[in-house]
Amino acid sequence: MHASCSGGPTALEALLTMRGSSNTVLADVTDPVHPRTICTLTGSWTPQLVNQAMVSWSATQGGPGSPGASIIATLDLFTGTSAVATSWTGGSFMDGLHAWSPDHFQLVYVTSDDTAVNVHLLSGAGDRQLMSFGAVLGRGINPGEDDAFVSFSPDGAYFAFEQTFTGGGDHLVVWSRSGVVFSQPSATMATWGSSGSKLYFRQPNASVIYVWDSTGP
Repeated sequence: MHASCSGGPTALEALLTMRGSSNTVLADVTDPVHPRTICTLTGSWTPQLVNQAMVSWSATQGGPGSPGASIIATLDLFTGTSAVATSWTGGSFMDGLHAWSPDHFQLVYVTSDDTAVNVHLLSGAGDRQLMSFGAVLGRGINPGEDDAFVSFSPDGAYFAFEQTFTGGGDHLVVWSRSGVVFSQPSATMATWGSSGSKLYFRQPNASVIYVWDSTGP
């Protein structure tokens, strides 16, 4: 991953693909109707923002039935400094799915091979495997029902992993710093609200939206 920048970081940024272009750009979206390109990124991976100056992405040399080296890497867009945040052996579906806490000091990530799907939390206290799920089953994907989601709540107090692919284990789990606080055997299309820690989701093949609220009913 490489970046070419024409300006410095701003308070409101987003990673976008502009109309008529195949490149991802870091844009100033202070005026969302007229985003201004700050950096142009090149590379075959899918970056996500860590903070206003840094992106991360996952890459693997493995694949289903052929595990290989996997990493999550970071790139400072303005200095060009890159680093490996963590590495493992994997390469199956959902391998490398990850999210950063709002303060950027914690990383939750997914490893996947032919035996299991694992959720890890990397922080100043080290790298902990929080939970293991059954391996991803070989089947097609229904874009209207299937989903894979990992994300911290906007207040950083919780993080959730939701997916519809593993052969065993709950399909929605929410953690706090002290452990699991909520789980569902089946769920899809989860997303956090814009503030606090409310998680919205629905059941597969259903249209009712449910909410988990950390403050209770």
